[in-house]
Amino acid sequence: MKRFAVIIANLLILAVAWAQIPVDQNTTIINGYQEKVSGVDFFYHSSIQVAKESMLIRATHGRSSIEWKTAPVPKDMKTSSVTFFWLALVHQ
Repeated sequence: MKRFAVIIANLLILAVAWAQIPVDQNTTIINGYQEKVSGVDFFYHSSIQVAKESMLIRATHGRSSIEWKTAPVPKDMKTSSVTFFWLALVHQ
């Protein structure tokens, strides 16, 4: 079930990204998040039902970090550029 939720979230993110990025036929869109490498997990209330967990970093002392892997760039890519997308929320 969790895998299904991740697939749905990625589809929603792709739809939002497609609507907001200037894309032409020479751009390949790739998921900017595939898996966590390091960082703090954070669970929260979201208006996107399948997006309830994230990684969180705060700008405090400058020694915190998060790291993740993107989906791989296809070796047989036929476009001249790549756009990585991911869901990001910024609170001020």
